[in-house]
Amino acid sequence: MGSRRWISTITGLTSSTGVVVVITGGTKHLYYEGYVYTKNSEDETGRSYWVCKKRKSLKCKAAAVTVKDSVVKCSGTHTHEAWE
Repeated sequence: MGSRRWISTITGLTSSTGVVVVITGGTKHLYYEGYVYTKNSEDETGRSYWVCKKRKSLKCKAAAVTVKDSVVKCSGTHTHEAWE
């Protein structure tokens, strides 16, 4: 079996919003204010809905909503410290 190459691509980064979306192995992750979110869904208007990456392992219910490269809403409280 050959080695698998994972490609990470930064698709959005703006200093005014602090939003970074990285695609790793086909999964989109949002890095925002020290926390990592996984893309959950996207609606027909282009809003993306994100859940904390620690949702299952730490039962973290924090979530975020983005439109293009801007976070428009964060909800819930993280059950863990931010990543540094």
